[in-house]
Amino acid sequence: RLTEGDEELVSILATQIGQTLDNAELFESAFMQHQLLEKKVTARTKELTDALSQLRELNKRKGDFVSAVSHELRTPLTSVKGYASILLSGKLGEVPEAVKERLEKINKHSDELTHMVNDMLDVARIESGKIDMVLTPVNITDAISEVTDLLSPQLKEKSITIQANIPETSNMVMADKAQILRVFINLLGNAIKFVPAQSGEIKISASDSQDTVQINISDNGIGMTRADSKRIFDEFYRADNPINQKVRGTGLGLTLVKNIVSAHMGKIWVDSELNKGAAFHFTLTKAR
Repeated sequence: RLTEGDEELVSILATQIGQTLDNAELFESAFMQHQLLEKKVTARTKELTDALSQLRELNKRKGDFVSAVSHELRTPLTSVKGYASILLSGKLGEVPEAVKERLEKINKHSDELTHMVNDMLDVARIESGKIDMVLTPVNITDAISEVTDLLSPQLKEKSITIQANIPETSNMVMADKAQILRVFINLLGNAIKFVPAQSGEIKISASDSQDTVQINISDNGIGMTRADSKRIFDEFYRADNPINQKVRGTGLGLTLVKNIVSAHMGKIWVDSELNKGAAFHFTLTKAR
């Protein structure tokens, strides 16, 4: 005969057995869900890996195609420009004014196409790692001075003021000087293009952290929308604004800048609002 204590003990044991069985069912369910999730993650990881491989292959083919086409375009462009120059020089006889005017247009557009072809080649080469960056200590102040001197005709034409404030601690970076000069030429050239004449201002500053130097180029130009800011470094992308509608461009300048900075293991980004100017920032490794 069960005593009252025995009944209480059996009741407790029954409750614990019931809880254990419930826990076992929950564990089994969780385990099965985990197994299912693991299979899904494995399958999705494989899909993403395959997609990434295909993307890399497509990117390589795109680079090879761009390089091949660019090389093929160079020869006829050189010929067109050469013949136009010979005719303009008058070596083959006097050139009527109307003909001369058209030859000058051929010459100008040939230069634009050559510039575009060179940019396409450089973008493809940098993306494929075919351009080796020779890193040496570069003085930022000297680089800015060199580029400012190069762009002085455009600065004077629009009466643009340019200010550079580079602290001594942020003045030396490890970089390929020729490529970094191209970065400054593109960024400052863009700023000159979009700031107003007579009241245009461009400011260059820098700050350093333990291992990097951040260089900032800001202006009081027309700026850009957030949508444009997100795509401004894409190949062939040009912001839709009145200045771009009037002035021809390849849409490759900022793509080239981004690739050069990335090849230096740096980052580049832009802060801008429409009609409130733009500020481009990029980082380089600090020279020791």
